[in-house]
Amino acid sequence: MSETAAPGARYRIGAYRFWRRHLTVLRAGAPDPEHTAHALPAVPAAELVTALLPELGERRLREGVERPARAVTA
Repeated sequence: MSETAAPGARYRIGAYRFWRRHLTVLRAGAPDPEHTAHALPAVPAAELVTALLPELGERRLREGVERPARAVTA
């Protein structure tokens, strides 16, 4: 509920701010770490996964989520 109570609410909760900051720190020195910190958590969003699962299948979705995650840790 805290993520859907109002438009944009999910981006104002403490957990989102924590993970965004954590990813920004991990990407320090890389091109535009703040953008990556916002974009990467959007990849596995539940509503997106639910919508894409019938079209892309589980294997392709998993690979698509893992690819950018590996780039963050590289």
